[in-house]
Amino acid sequence: MTHFCYTIVNEQGRTYVGYTVLPKRRLRQHNGVITGGARSTAGKGPWRFAFVLTSESFDSHKGLSCEWHLKRPNGRRSRCRPGVQGRIDLLSKVVCHHKFCTCAFRIYASIEHFEAIASACGNCANVTFFSVTISMHWLRLCSINAIYYIGSV
Repeated sequence: MTHFCYTIVNEQGRTYVGYTVLPKRRLRQHNGVITGGARSTAGKGPWRFAFVLTSESFDSHKGLSCEWHLKRPNGRRSRCRPGVQGRIDLLSKVVCHHKFCTCAFRIYASIEHFEAIASACGNCANVTFFSVTISMHWLRLCSINAIYYIGSV
Protein backbone atom coordinates (compact mmCIF):
# COMPACT_ATOMS: atom_id res chain seq x y z
CA MET A 1 0.00 0.00 0.00
CA THR A 2 1.32 3.45 -0.92
CA HIS A 3 1.13 6.24 1.65
CA PHE A 4 0.87 9.94 0.79
CA CYS A 5 1.28 13.31 2.50
CA TYR A 6 -0.46 16.12 0.69
CA THR A 7 -1.18 19.82 0.75
CA ILE A 8 -4.40 21.12 -0.74
CA VAL A 9 -5.26 24.72 -1.48
CA ASN A 10 -8.52 26.55 -2.16
CA GLU A 11 -9.26 29.63 -4.28
CA GLN A 12 -8.68 31.96 -1.31
CA GLY A 13 -5.18 30.54 -0.82
CA ARG A 14 -5.97 28.62 2.39
CA THR A 15 -4.02 25.39 2.76
CA TYR A 16 -4.52 22.09 4.53
CA VAL A 17 -1.92 19.35 5.11
CA GLY A 18 -3.01 15.73 5.45
CA TYR A 19 -2.11 12.06 5.09
CA THR A 20 -3.92 9.34 3.13
CA VAL A 21 -3.53 6.10 1.22
CA LEU A 22 -6.21 7.12 -1.33
CA PRO A 23 -5.52 10.68 -2.59
CA LYS A 24 -8.36 10.82 -5.12
CA ARG A 25 -10.94 9.70 -2.56
CA ARG A 26 -9.55 12.02 0.13
CA LEU A 27 -9.78 15.05 -2.16
CA ARG A 28 -13.41 14.15 -2.90
CA GLN A 29 -14.02 14.05 0.86
CA HIS A 30 -12.47 17.49 1.36
CA ASN A 31 -14.65 18.86 -1.44
CA GLY A 32 -17.80 17.43 0.15
CA VAL A 33 -18.56 15.06 -2.74
CA ILE A 34 -18.48 12.14 -0.29
CA THR A 35 -18.55 12.17 3.51
CA GLY A 36 -15.49 12.18 5.72
CA GLY A 37 -13.56 15.36 4.94
CA ALA A 38 -11.76 17.32 7.63
CA ARG A 39 -13.85 19.78 9.61
CA SER A 40 -11.44 22.61 8.80
CA THR A 41 -11.98 22.17 5.03
CA ALA A 42 -15.78 21.82 5.11
CA GLY A 43 -17.55 24.43 3.00
CA LYS A 44 -14.32 26.22 2.08
CA GLY A 45 -13.66 24.49 -1.25
CA PRO A 46 -13.22 23.71 -3.97
CA TRP A 47 -9.88 22.24 -2.93
CA ARG A 48 -7.13 21.05 -5.26
CA PHE A 49 -3.74 19.49 -4.68
CA ALA A 50 -0.79 21.86 -4.46
CA PHE A 51 1.58 18.92 -4.01
CA VAL A 52 1.56 15.29 -2.93
CA LEU A 53 4.59 13.62 -1.36
CA THR A 54 5.28 9.89 -1.24
CA SER A 55 8.18 7.48 -0.97
CA GLU A 56 8.71 3.75 -1.45
CA SER A 57 9.90 3.64 2.16
CA PHE A 58 6.71 5.25 3.53
CA ASP A 59 4.65 3.14 5.86
CA SER A 60 1.82 4.57 7.95
CA HIS A 61 4.22 5.63 10.70
CA LYS A 62 6.63 7.47 8.38
CA GLY A 63 3.78 9.00 6.37
CA LEU A 64 2.06 10.35 9.49
CA SER A 65 5.42 11.54 10.81
CA CYS A 66 6.00 13.42 7.56
CA GLU A 67 2.56 15.04 7.88
CA TRP A 68 3.38 16.03 11.47
CA HIS A 69 6.65 17.65 10.37
CA LEU A 70 4.88 19.52 7.55
CA LYS A 71 2.51 20.98 10.15
CA ARG A 72 5.05 21.51 12.96
CA PRO A 73 8.53 22.25 11.60
CA ASN A 74 9.95 23.24 14.98
CA GLY A 75 8.29 20.50 17.02
CA ARG A 76 5.27 22.68 17.69
CA ARG A 77 2.79 24.65 15.65
CA SER A 78 4.56 27.77 14.57
CA ARG A 79 3.80 30.75 12.47
CA CYS A 80 5.32 30.31 9.05
CA ARG A 81 4.95 32.11 5.80
CA PRO A 82 1.24 32.02 4.92
CA GLY A 83 -0.36 30.10 2.09
CA VAL A 84 1.12 27.64 -0.34
CA GLN A 85 4.54 29.29 -0.35
CA GLY A 86 4.81 28.70 3.39
CA ARG A 87 3.93 25.03 2.89
CA ILE A 88 6.53 24.77 0.11
CA ASP A 89 9.15 26.25 2.43
CA LEU A 90 8.24 23.60 5.02
CA LEU A 91 8.31 20.87 2.36
CA SER A 92 11.93 21.71 1.55
CA LYS A 93 12.81 21.40 5.26
CA VAL A 94 10.99 18.07 5.59
CA VAL A 95 12.61 16.35 2.58
CA CYS A 96 16.04 17.45 3.86
CA HIS A 97 15.28 16.54 7.51
CA HIS A 98 17.64 13.94 9.02
CA LYS A 99 14.68 11.70 9.89
CA PHE A 100 13.78 11.36 6.20
CA CYS A 101 17.25 11.44 4.61
CA THR A 102 16.97 7.77 3.60
CA CYS A 103 13.64 8.32 1.81
CA ALA A 104 13.71 8.67 -1.96
CA PHE A 105 10.84 11.11 -2.38
CA ARG A 106 8.42 11.47 -5.25
CA ILE A 107 6.68 14.83 -5.24
CA TYR A 108 3.71 15.42 -7.52
CA ALA A 109 3.18 19.16 -7.96
CA SER A 110 0.55 21.28 -9.66
CA ILE A 111 1.82 23.29 -12.62
CA GLU A 112 1.27 26.56 -10.79
CA HIS A 113 3.52 25.46 -7.90
CA PHE A 114 6.07 23.36 -9.78
CA GLU A 115 8.77 26.02 -10.15
CA ALA A 116 8.59 27.07 -6.50
CA ILE A 117 8.81 23.45 -5.33
CA ALA A 118 11.63 22.60 -7.73
CA SER A 119 13.53 25.66 -6.54
CA ALA A 120 12.92 24.96 -2.85
CA CYS A 121 13.75 21.24 -3.00
CA GLY A 122 16.48 21.35 -5.64
CA ASN A 123 19.34 21.11 -3.13
CA CYS A 124 18.04 17.94 -1.47
CA ALA A 125 19.98 14.87 -2.55
CA ASN A 126 16.99 12.56 -2.12
CA VAL A 127 14.76 14.42 -4.62
CA THR A 128 15.32 14.44 -8.39
CA PHE A 129 13.26 16.10 -11.12
CA PHE A 130 11.63 14.38 -14.11
CA SER A 131 9.65 15.58 -17.12
CA VAL A 132 5.91 16.19 -17.27
CA THR A 133 5.26 13.09 -19.39
CA ILE A 134 5.89 10.83 -16.40
CA SER A 135 2.89 12.37 -14.65
CA MET A 136 0.22 10.66 -16.79
CA HIS A 137 -0.09 7.88 -14.19
CA TRP A 138 -0.75 10.48 -11.51
CA LEU A 139 -3.30 12.27 -13.69
CA ARG A 140 -5.29 9.05 -13.94
CA LEU A 141 -4.83 8.32 -10.24
CA CYS A 142 -6.00 11.68 -8.94
CA SER A 143 -8.06 13.20 -11.77
CA ILE A 144 -5.98 16.37 -11.67
CA ASN A 145 -6.16 18.54 -14.79
CA ALA A 146 -2.46 19.21 -15.11
CA ILE A 147 0.55 18.51 -12.92
CA TYR A 148 4.28 18.14 -13.12
CA TYR A 149 6.10 15.22 -11.57
CA ILE A 150 9.13 15.60 -9.36
CA GLY A 151 10.49 12.13 -8.76
CA SER A 152 13.04 10.23 -6.76
CA VAL A 153 16.43 8.96 -7.81
